[in-house]
Amino acid sequence: MIFNNINQYLHSGSRNKIVFFKEKQSEIPCFDVGFHLAKALEKLNSIKHISFRTEEILENMLNKAITEVEPFDRILCLTNLGILFEKDLKLNFRLILEEYSKDIPLFVHWEGQIENNALYFLSKAKGIKIDINDLSHITL
Repeated sequence: MIFNNINQYLHSGSRNKIVFFKEKQSEIPCFDVGFHLAKALEKLNSIKHISFRTEEILENMLNKAITEVEPFDRILCLTNLGILFEKDLKLNFRLILEEYSKDIPLFVHWEGQIENNALYFLSKAKGIKIDINDLSHITL
């Protein structure tokens, strides 16, 4: 049933294809962004230009994390996203959502709050707000 709803949304012709979900879906393998990006950044010899290097490393990782999942074909599923909000890395999370959801479905395991077309990293009261009003998405 849940896959039918997702499939219906993914075939709706929307500009972006983002699926936010709270509970991990065992049928959908997710890429642990925090774990893999932290390990890659550990290997850097210098923190000079870390934000530029981080973007490059992240882009390579996410492109390699695209996988085939039936019945969706190619998707990207992300989890453990906290590292993307580290100020020193200067990453634009909203832009990441937008870019990676244009060509393939982007599944995002979101542990924060979602309310009125806004994501809240951690909580609405104390978290970071990300406006997703103009990004096509569904929430499970």
